[in-house]
Amino acid sequence: MNFSCKIKKFCDGMFVYDHLLEDEGAIHIPFALSFFVTITTIVGQLKQFLIDLKNHVCHEIPDINIEQMDVDKIMSPKFKRDMEGFGDITMRELLENLFGPFLDKTPLEFFCAIRDHIVQMVQYVVEIRKVLDNSKPELFGKYICRRIKEGNYDDVKENYAKWKKRHAEVTMEMFLAKQEQMLKTYLDKGIMRFEDSPTNKMMKIVDYDYHTAHLDCDFRDTEEYKKAYTKLMGYAIRNEGMLCINYNKYGKYVFNNYDKFSEGQKPALLELCVILDLIQEDMKELMSHEVNSVPMIQAMARAVEQTVVQGYWWASTAWAVVYRVYQMKGYTGSISQFVREVEEWPWQKKPAYECNYDAVCKPIRSGRLAGTPDGWVRSGASSQYAILGQELLNEFQKVELQLQK
Repeated sequence: MNFSCKIKKFCDGMFVYDHLLEDEGAIHIPFALSFFVTITTIVGQLKQFLIDLKNHVCHEIPDINIEQMDVDKIMSPKFKRDMEGFGDITMRELLENLFGPFLDKTPLEFFCAIRDHIVQMVQYVVEIRKVLDNSKPELFGKYICRRIKEGNYDDVKENYAKWKKRHAEVTMEMFLAKQEQMLKTYLDKGIMRFEDSPTNKMMKIVDYDYHTAHLDCDFRDTEEYKKAYTKLMGYAIRNEGMLCINYNKYGKYVFNNYDKFSEGQKPALLELCVILDLIQEDMKELMSHEVNSVPMIQAMARAVEQTVVQGYWWASTAWAVVYRVYQMKGYTGSISQFVREVEEWPWQKKPAYECNYDAVCKPIRSGRLAGTPDGWVRSGASSQYAILGQELLNEFQKVELQLQK
């Protein structure tokens, strides 16, 4: 059992003792023995934890409210009065029939020994918090990674496996949607409740439209939910469609606030990381089968040339549609990478419209091109984006079939 649980149980024991009936005096000494054994064990654990922590090794998140670490709050006033009431009779005399030779201490001396250990416990917990407050972010990141690897998340893994089995084929777009939907599930559990409120600037620039475009159609938008999402994105970035949490920063947040969460919320803090890892592993595997294959690049280049000839292009921003369709076909590169690679595609007649980062980035970041082209207009995109997207898919399929012959 970790020291946080033991400290809580020790405090609970003191609370129970404080409410014993007066006619239950026969169990006062066994309680005292239990307190002594428990507090001695706790102090030993805290001492070792602090030694390891100073050597940059962390074994648990301290789940202790530092403000409650006050000796007078922890000790039961009744406990001291009861020990004083035994007078000068020794523990040996009281317990010789049960335990044989024990400690040649009076009950009050025994009480003082327990209190001394509680003082040590409080000092260790306070010092541990000070060391954690000054620890490098990597300490928290390493702990989160280890917990993800070693923890028991069978329920999370089983539910995710069941979701995949329900579908004959899971496409990249389905993985992207699942990622955002699972994020919503955990945001709804209140995992960001203790993060500082975001600024107005953060609320404006966050890719909220992209996120909500992947949620179920019955999603009910609220300002509070957008705040929670914006808070989470302060700990994450998007890399090739994948939502990547910075474990160092997120771990610091978890350590700072762990004791404030309810027992039901605490598992959710790491389950989010686990489910995102599972989804991203599958996304990477799917991408590895198709990314940058020569036939796919050829098919994409021919599809672009055909749609230009057919008059579906209107400006450089049309390259954003190409990027999205390319992603649907398994492309995993960033926008910057895409812009560079387009220059090297096997063009027969390269489009006159310049492919640059700004032209691609703005429509993509708006979230209006999330999902398939038939849903883009509903997401706020103009019809020309949706029409070009569908035509690119059609032309890509035609060229792909010809290349396979």
